[in-house]
Amino acid sequence: MKFARPLLLSAILLSGCAAPSGESPDSTSPKFSHSLGSARAQDSGANCSIGASAPAGSPLKSQQLRFVVERGDLSSWTTHEFQVATGASKSQAELQALLGGALRRGLTARAGTELAKVGDIQFGGEVRVVARGGGAVDFAYQPALEHGNPSLSAGETAAFARLLGK
Repeated sequence: MKFARPLLLSAILLSGCAAPSGESPDSTSPKFSHSLGSARAQDSGANCSIGASAPAGSPLKSQQLRFVVERGDLSSWTTHEFQVATGASKSQAELQALLGGALRRGLTARAGTELAKVGDIQFGGEVRVVARGGGAVDFAYQPALEHGNPSLSAGETAAFARLLGK
């Protein structure tokens, strides 16, 4: 029975990986019926929004947050989605606070500074939030996401920090 928890955490973290838009979710995907809001990034003009599998600040564990970045120009728009799971040990409220604090620190942190870590590669996957400098941050998934790990501009970082700070 000692293997049940790591396997569960592994399944939750791996299900938290990004799926490119246009893919149909499978029957085990979480329902993101709760919105934490949306905000426009000042620098890129991207629309940044966060969906959650439980209401904002929920004490429930084994939940997920879905980050959506819609970037565009005059001719086309692209949508990038990525998810972060709470796992069995953190509540959604704890994950929101952890990521919100990390993104706020990322606005002034030196490049290469690790701001937060969620999960553990030993149990199937992890994501580290790492400052790129100038307010930009990377979500460094291990294993890496199929379509590349997300990178946020300073404005996108600020927008998500505001949404998580509510």
